[in-house]
Amino acid sequence: MYGTAQKMNDSLFVPLRLSDFENFGKLIDRISTIACNDSVPQIVIEDEQSQRLIFPVFDCTPPPFDPKSKHYATIRSGKAYRRSSLDLINLDSLGTIIQQDYMNKRSSFIKGYLAIVEADYEENTLGIRNYLLQLTKGFDEIESNQSLNIILWTIVEPPPIPPPPPYVLEN
Repeated sequence: MYGTAQKMNDSLFVPLRLSDFENFGKLIDRISTIACNDSVPQIVIEDEQSQRLIFPVFDCTPPPFDPKSKHYATIRSGKAYRRSSLDLINLDSLGTIIQQDYMNKRSSFIKGYLAIVEADYEENTLGIRNYLLQLTKGFDEIESNQSLNIILWTIVEPPPIPPPPPYVLEN
């Protein structure tokens, strides 16, 4: 179990399987609907050895977050990259990455470890599933008594920079 909601009343849990969603955006929409209506979304990921339950952090009015933070993984075309870069995340060394980049020292809102997983609205959920599975396995390897908190959201592209005004020659 991953996330702080695991300590809540399990009658509030609404299980979600990633394979039930045609894309990442539909998953985020469903998480929002559940979380903003006094229930707790619970992402269920199964593999051949275990079942992992992820209780994503979701705030219906999210606080601003520093986009320069180390906590991000951007999923594009099924692969995990460091925030808005071309640097692939080595899934075999996620334990080290979790310890270096995901320990949350600055926020009183979320204690322990924090991973922000972002993707385009249309991203296939298979890459998200694979990353979350590897992330939770990597977290298990570090044997921490802290919780691993995961935030999921769609990539918000910055607004385009407007073109400069036309240059006018004066006579």
